Amino acid sequence: MPAHRERAQGRRFLVSGDWNIARLWDRSHPRAHEADFFTRAEADGWVECYRLFHPEGEGRTWFRGTDAPYQLDHAFCDPATAVHLTGCDIYAHPADTLRLSDHAPLILELDL
Repeated sequence: MPAHRERAQGRRFLVSGDWNIARLWDRSHPRAHEADFFTRAEADGWVECYRLFHPEGEGRTWFRGTDAPYQLDHAFCDPATAVHLTGCDIYAHPADTLRLSDHAPLILELDL
């Protein structure tokens, strides 16, 4: 079992970052295995925070030139923490406008 899965198993957690994984890659690269990651995360009880509030699809967290609008950055939590989430959005301004990074952060709101 990978270390991040082992550390999160059976406890409350919030884990996020640049996972370099996007669901859209599976559509353009039929042999890609990214969907497997999301299937495993869901089977392990991980809740994908952004999709909880935006079930219609991926957002854009990666801003590099004319590349496709992939969401490479994701936040996950356990179901008990998910009930305290009140929002999860992508803050594109630092990447899209200011060019501080080619990745945009996710903003999570909690009612703790």
